[in-house]
Amino acid sequence: MIASPHPNKPPKVISLPNDWLEWHGKQLNIDTSNSTKYDVIFHLFGEQRMPSLLGVLQFTSKVHVFVNSKKYPAEVMKQFITDGGFYEIPVDPFDPESVRTSILRKIEELPENVRIGFNLTGGTKLMYAGALNACRNVNATPFYFDSENNKVIFLNDFKIESIKPIDSVETFIKLNGDDLIITKNGSWEDISNINHPKRRSLTLKLWQYRSRVAKLYRELCNYNDEKNLKTFDIKNNSAGISLSLKGNKQAEIIFTDRKGEDLRFTFDEWHDFAIYISGGWLEEYTYMLLEPFVSSGHIKDIRIGLEVSFKEKKKPITQGGNSISDQLSSLLSDQKEFQNTLTDTYQELDIVFTDGKKLFIIECKAGNTKSDHIMKLDNIVRYFGGIQGKGVLASCFMPNSNVVKKKIADAMNLDSVAGRDFSHQLESYIKRITRR
Repeated sequence: MIASPHPNKPPKVISLPNDWLEWHGKQLNIDTSNSTKYDVIFHLFGEQRMPSLLGVLQFTSKVHVFVNSKKYPAEVMKQFITDGGFYEIPVDPFDPESVRTSILRKIEELPENVRIGFNLTGGTKLMYAGALNACRNVNATPFYFDSENNKVIFLNDFKIESIKPIDSVETFIKLNGDDLIITKNGSWEDISNINHPKRRSLTLKLWQYRSRVAKLYRELCNYNDEKNLKTFDIKNNSAGISLSLKGNKQAEIIFTDRKGEDLRFTFDEWHDFAIYISGGWLEEYTYMLLEPFVSSGHIKDIRIGLEVSFKEKKKPITQGGNSISDQLSSLLSDQKEFQNTLTDTYQELDIVFTDGKKLFIIECKAGNTKSDHIMKLDNIVRYFGGIQGKGVLASCFMPNSNVVKKKIADAMNLDSVAGRDFSHQLESYIKRITRR
């Protein structure tokens, strides 16, 4: 290299560090004609799992090797590797030399002339340092996922590609759910009576009369237990609304305007009518506002009422007596416990959707918003969506409490839409987060 240390002095030849020459020389020989297929990809795996998932989905590889600590096992990634091999390399995440040597020992087991990629996005900074050094030693291709800007950067030549979108919300749930499984997939069509010709009109009317309906919530609490549904007949003259659910599950709601004229909605076989009136209608109203963004492609996948539950634990075979009666009693006991585990719901998500990049969870509140609602949503978003997840508190009414307002403002991953301008706020929010 020829350089001039001073503008008034002649240039001179200077030498370069051997490691730079080795790295640069090897990089000149890298075949970059195909950046999507590898024989082996090493992933730095840590607390945040999304970087490794992006690497698995972005590239085709025969084998995926996850470099991780004992604190963060990578077993969860097996479900996303259908055709390739799965391996883990346990390392000390704060010892870069351990990371480097562990990776190189694994590479020594591989045949010659394999195409190797390094996903350096996850893990600790010291894991990054050790893995990058190993990558340079074997002339592999390092890359980094910038999920905030939706791009993957190849660190050898800084070429940039777009990150492949994630088309299903279930992918996020499976990635972060650990011992949870999806027991209700949240399909719109699975809602009872959802296709009734007057259902949508009723939902729109309830938004119009939301302040009046709110006066009935306290009394409705006695009837919206899904496991113990009861008939009821509620009338509130000041609100101009009457509700009833008869023994044959016929539901009826009557709105009375100021002129004394009635608008009546009647439905057959609507057993969870009280749950709908208590707030389920707001979930449906919000979903209806989001539907156009699914058609336009801004939203890749959306669910309503998606439920996740604990996995049933495999119970060891009970050693009963020798008699048929003892064996039958034991079998019935095991079946009862199995059924109980299947109904152990962990969380129901009012509305959840993805734009292909992040997971968004909307919590709908038809009544007043409280501080614990914000804390709950914040925890749910972080658990299922990771650090990139986003939450929205959708409320009929603007919060009155300054504490609630402050908590919403302080939450980095939460937004809110509320009050009279609800639909416009939600539309603006979707356009902002999905801006291309």
